[in-house]
Amino acid sequence: MRYRLGIDSGGSKTLGILEAIDNGRSERWEARVGNTNHHSCPPDIAQHRITRLIAMLCREGDIEPGDLEGICFAGAGIDSDADTRLVTGWLREMGCDGRLLVCSDALAALAGANGTLSGGMVLSGTGSIALGIDREGGVVRVGGWGYKLDDAGSGYGTAILGLRAAYEAMDGRGKPTAIGAAMLEAVGAADMHALLDWLYAPECTPDRIARLAGCVSGLSGSDDVADEILDQAADGLTRLAVTLVSRLGLEQVSLGLCGGMLQNVKPLSDRVLQRLADEPHIGAHLPRHSAAEGALILLEQSEENNPCDTPSSI
Repeated sequence: MRYRLGIDSGGSKTLGILEAIDNGRSERWEARVGNTNHHSCPPDIAQHRITRLIAMLCREGDIEPGDLEGICFAGAGIDSDADTRLVTGWLREMGCDGRLLVCSDALAALAGANGTLSGGMVLSGTGSIALGIDREGGVVRVGGWGYKLDDAGSGYGTAILGLRAAYEAMDGRGKPTAIGAAMLEAVGAADMHALLDWLYAPECTPDRIARLAGCVSGLSGSDDVADEILDQAADGLTRLAVTLVSRLGLEQVSLGLCGGMLQNVKPLSDRVLQRLADEPHIGAHLPRHSAAEGALILLEQSEENNPCDTPSSI
């Protein structure tokens, strides 16, 4: 029996899939934990959650970490060799002495979206990024520079626009909107001043703020301000997609729309699909597989080829 593990580490949640393969047959187990991006939560907490995730899956499969033939850890925030070394060290500390592939979660999302490391994808979750493979096999990245600089069309970006609109409406600077009331209910705040305390508390991380995007999308079709924010988010994601495809230099690009905002927020994905329908070189679609399954695809592909061909950072 061979055991492989694919992990999609995100800024809001982390999904792991343990796969057992025997004579062409396979069995899979899944487990979830919270944010394991060491840039947006304390590294010791990220390490603890990763350790717990692997322990949960090993119990499901009745194995030890050392029995894992290979692990692909595809993580949000894996942007440098230092990030790769950090996560690799955590996995080795657990006794994972098999083959390790540590890379960006965007690469796993791309592999999952298209079934192989090819084409392109736009990801909108807590953050946002576009990624693709050009005609020479190189990785092309657009956006994804973090919540302080970028992340147009992301959960965090949408929530911030909603918060801004709510406070401008309270001041009388902006249009009336029900977004503020929806956010008060979502966080259990008594009034807009209490919501501000929640927002500026040290424990209010970007992934927590991103959850408020649902207060905007939930008002689609009934609140003009919410619709304007969703239009702005769709415009931002469309710009990511069009810029990516232009840089890839391919005649036709299969483009996956990935991440919780695009896969679970229909008012946003419908807007993006409508805009991309006018682009003749783009075949946009929802993902064929999850990013965690994409991590397993990357692991298999790196077995077939030189592991160095799979980039660790983007």
